Order: sequence, then structure tokens, then C-alpha cells
Amino acid sequence: MAPDRLHSPTPRTRLPNAQPSANDAPLGKHPESDPIAVPLARGLAILCAFGRDSAWLGNLDIALQTGIPAPTVSRLLHSLLVLGYVQQDEATRQYALAPAALALGYAAIADPAKPAPGAARE
Repeated sequence: MAPDRLHSPTPRTRLPNAQPSANDAPLGKHPESDPIAVPLARGLAILCAFGRDSAWLGNLDIALQTGIPAPTVSRLLHSLLVLGYVQQDEATRQYALAPAALALGYAAIADPAKPAPGAARE
């Protein structure tokens, strides 16, 4: 399934002040033959919606930024909250990245000099 089919039939709408960034990567172009797990892609798109200028986002903000239907965003945010990837401010009902999301980033950049398993050695 193509990434552009991850969204609702309405065109993708970005927040008024949103700037295109590397955060759009999970919804990059993939050939039709590349199978992807749509819920996983949507969950990653939600995590990537958070950035320097958008540390705290509400459900509707995320839905508008990603193009994912609001009810789906709500269900996925609940899962991400239970798993510790996002946190919620009870007063504003907005979400932000939580320590588990940071752990993924740290793991990705840890010891970049070490070759990946199976990588050719010089």
C-alpha cells in the first residue's frame, strides 16, 4: 500500500506554521510493491509530528499535520501513551514525546563508529 493511501481521502493539511522537515520521513515514497504495516507507519508519523516548534500537540493538531483521521490519532495516541512513548498534560490534554521515544533516538545515535551487523569491513 502506498504511503499516500495511509491518510483519509481528504488532502493532507499541515498546521499553518508547520514547515516541511525531516519529520516527514515515515511517510516518504515507497514503491507499490513494498508492503508496509499501515498502523505502524501511522504511529511513527504521529511521533514525527513532534518537533522543536511543536513539542506539545493536541489530537486535532496531530490529525491536521499528519492527515490521519482524528479518531485513529486518538486510538494510536492512547497506545503510545500506555507504552511510554508520549506523555499527556491532564490540564491541556496535549501530548509530548516521553522518555521511551528519547531512548529510540539515543539508541540510533549510540556509537556511530561501530559497524552495523553484517556490514562489510575494510
